[in-house]
Amino acid sequence: MSVLATGDGFDWYPKNGEVADESIILSEQPRTAVYANGVGDVVIRQERGWDEDSDTLVIITRNNVEAIIWALIGLLNDDEKSPELLRLPPPVPASERTTPPRKPSGGGKQGSML
Repeated sequence: MSVLATGDGFDWYPKNGEVADESIILSEQPRTAVYANGVGDVVIRQERGWDEDSDTLVIITRNNVEAIIWALIGLLNDDEKSPELLRLPPPVPASERTTPPRKPSGGGKQGSML
């Protein structure tokens, strides 16, 4: 555990091979938006850094969104540090579903959150 007084040796940036101070719980994170583009694809957009010319975009076609979501859930389920609240059951295979998938509602508007 670290001492939080100024000049106490607290180091935001440990040297190679050293472990970051355990009291650091959040890393820098670019602002991130998720929205549907004009053709219904999901766009994940991160604000550009001071040294970048443009935002970073990841575009996922609508028919692949479910696979991405389940992959993320799988990562949370595999992470021992993940709170139990975030752990979800595995997906139900399409062949075993009792209700049809929902149809997309209206064309998403850029800038709106999903």
